[in-house]
Amino acid sequence: MRREVAPRQKKMSLLGQAWQELLPAELLEHTCLENVHHGTLRVLVDDAPSLFELSQIKKELLNQLRDLCPNVAPARIRFVRGRWYYTSEEGAQIPHFKSVKPKEDQNKIDG
Repeated sequence: MRREVAPRQKKMSLLGQAWQELLPAELLEHTCLENVHHGTLRVLVDDAPSLFELSQIKKELLNQLRDLCPNVAPARIRFVRGRWYYTSEEGAQIPHFKSVKPKEDQNKIDG
């Protein structure tokens, strides 16, 4: 299992570093690299304006990723509307994974 996970972690780490270099801060805060599957980098984007702006520069981003990390660059990028965090009552962003939901959401589903 270690042989399978380590290369993926390294690939995502390299892509993440390149992603942070390429995107301006105002776009970066609205994105999260989710995974690479069959040569496609899947990127979560939390709002429509950022999704539109990223779709306009997709080819340029892909070319720049290929320049910065040629051994791990994806063949395609897919931008998907979605969130990787919940917002607390205080306005803080709390990261989550697909299978984990805050207790208040679980109560709504269960009760």
